[in-house]
Amino acid sequence: INILTTVKQVSDAMGFLVDYKKTVYYAQHWEFWEFNNDVTRLKHIWKCGIPVVTCSNWLKEYVEDLNIDKIEVAENGVQDELVNNITDFGKREFDIVAMLSTVYWKRSDLLISILKHVQEKRKIMGLMPLKIVLFSVSKINTNYLDNASIFINPSRAKINSIYQSSRVMLVTSDLEGFCLPAAEAMSNGCVVVSTNCGGVDDFIINEVNAIITIFKSSN
Repeated sequence: INILTTVKQVSDAMGFLVDYKKTVYYAQHWEFWEFNNDVTRLKHIWKCGIPVVTCSNWLKEYVEDLNIDKIEVAENGVQDELVNNITDFGKREFDIVAMLSTVYWKRSDLLISILKHVQEKRKIMGLMPLKIVLFSVSKINTNYLDNASIFINPSRAKINSIYQSSRVMLVTSDLEGFCLPAAEAMSNGCVVVSTNCGGVDDFIINEVNAIITIFKSSN
């Protein structure tokens, strides 16, 4: 069985595949950024006849209006080895952890703006600044964010250590197919505060095990 993991791969495969039944599209996002945001073309590809499996129930529901005959769900998950020896919440070094990204819909601009605003407010109120830890696969300008430690392209073990050293995971994405970093952070004892970005709905219950903000980008 051929497993395709991006809508671009599906588009390419449509030109030469004879038997679609031997191929599966494992959809991990509604890839709206492909094909110059041509949503009509994106919908056409999803409906081409290649069986679809989504990474979350939320994503399956998101595309229900496409009237695809059958969509299976194979939920994403956290690697067992990344969850162990969870640090006591009160002894954690950092107040906030977040992932930076150059991908525009993950909204690092919003993330940095929020963190700067919080730090400025705390300064005005005479409070100590929050201790922040950020990680990213590449260097991103944080515009002189106060009291922040930044790790570039950390190992899986280091990311696990970062989660276990932090109290709150902040997610500011416009849209997520699943949002694995939030799930990993929760598995390591972090409280997640997230935008209403979709994929987190599979494992977050607002005000029960996390907080979903009312903010959602118009994008």
